[in-house]
Amino acid sequence: MSSGRIKRFVHSLGFEIALLYAAALFVSIVLIGAFAAYTIRNAMVAVDRQTVTAEFQFAVDRYGHLGLAAFREQMDQGQPEEAGILVRIAESDGRTAAYLAARSDSPEEASVVEADLRSDRSVGWTTIPRRDRRGVWQVYTGELADGRRLQVAKDDAGTQEILRTAQQVMLGATGLGLALALIGGTGLTVRALQPIRELVSTAEKVVRSGDMTARVNVRSSGAELKQLSQLFNEMLARNERLIQNMRDALGNVAHDLRTPLSRLRSTAETALHGPPSERAHAEALTDCLEESDRVLSLLRGLMDISEAEGGAMKLNLEEVDLSRLVARVTDLYEYVAEDRGLSIQTELAPQVIVFADPTRLEQAIANLIDNAIKYGLPAQRVHVAVGQDLAGARVVVSDTGVGIADEDLPHIWDRLFRGDRSRSERGFGLGLSLVKAIVGAHRGDVRVESRVGSGSIFTIVLPRRPSATPPEASVGPA
Repeated sequence: MSSGRIKRFVHSLGFEIALLYAAALFVSIVLIGAFAAYTIRNAMVAVDRQTVTAEFQFAVDRYGHLGLAAFREQMDQGQPEEAGILVRIAESDGRTAAYLAARSDSPEEASVVEADLRSDRSVGWTTIPRRDRRGVWQVYTGELADGRRLQVAKDDAGTQEILRTAQQVMLGATGLGLALALIGGTGLTVRALQPIRELVSTAEKVVRSGDMTARVNVRSSGAELKQLSQLFNEMLARNERLIQNMRDALGNVAHDLRTPLSRLRSTAETALHGPPSERAHAEALTDCLEESDRVLSLLRGLMDISEAEGGAMKLNLEEVDLSRLVARVTDLYEYVAEDRGLSIQTELAPQVIVFADPTRLEQAIANLIDNAIKYGLPAQRVHVAVGQDLAGARVVVSDTGVGIADEDLPHIWDRLFRGDRSRSERGFGLGLSLVKAIVGAHRGDVRVESRVGSGSIFTIVLPRRPSATPPEASVGPA
């Protein structure tokens, strides 16, 4: 493995996780080992003291049965049954009355222990350090019936040896466990984080090449990482759609701006190069104003939608009688409907009060009515209804016109989107986008139901004024 790859591996998330795992394992093993050593040592000390207690009781019984002389003689001739046991009987002034050295102990060690016992006048349990400092003697001192003291000591060298062996085994197991944890943990984390590396690789590909079609390979294992990969792919797909929509929108804007700008230029050139005429110049200026108004209308609509979607649209909120507002809009469109051979029918419930910007709300409703008239069929009617229910105040605009194709329904709210059936009609494709933006700015909702050849039903739902008490009624086309 090259030094560069080693450096990247050492700085990788997988190695850091494996290192943290190994560190946590090491601390856990140390704590468990310390607790185990403490428990084992206490257990073995308890066993040693039980041995000392048993030896002490045995010596007391023999002393009481034999007396000092016979007991001393027997001690001089024998050894304790238990290895590492030392027995001493002391006079009241501390002198040794009888002494039995521990089996398999050096004379030097025995003499040092005897000297320490001689100077120890306490009763009960005590400890005496070994000369090599590798253990202690557990000593119990008790009073005999004749005033003498009986001291029984046991060397814990065996206990210490067991503890040292256990520590060595534990250290070896710890080292082996850490090595296996580091190697195995690194392998497992590298495998587990493979989706993350694929996600990073895909992101780098998108950033460097701009290829929005790249996708992460979604693996079946790991619910969280699988979900992350799926969400990342969905984000890429959404960004791809947004970029495509932006390209389409720019194409539509360019197409829609080209016509009025070309007309404006053509009109101005005709007026400039034609014979001087006040009437011709006035007509040319009028035509230029109309075309410039179309361009300004397109730009103003785009800005309004952007402000509303970004939460920056300024609303002059006040109490609005929704039925009166809709009546005012329908009155304006009566003549437009008549010119296309349509009629407008209204169904307006009284006292439907909302807290809204009347100008913006009128603009949104006017766009819906304008669309209904534009795509309605002659000799048919446009139905506009206002009412309220528990969900809020409703404005329903329905027609029996050409309808909207199923494949176009998800996109009718997109900026500058124009379906195939709307290409023949003059417009920019901003009306419904602006409706959705304005209604959204009022914290409302707008939805559509449509079928090709049967017409469309657009429904605006707005929050009611807090003090309004709606009747139990619904609003819809008659």
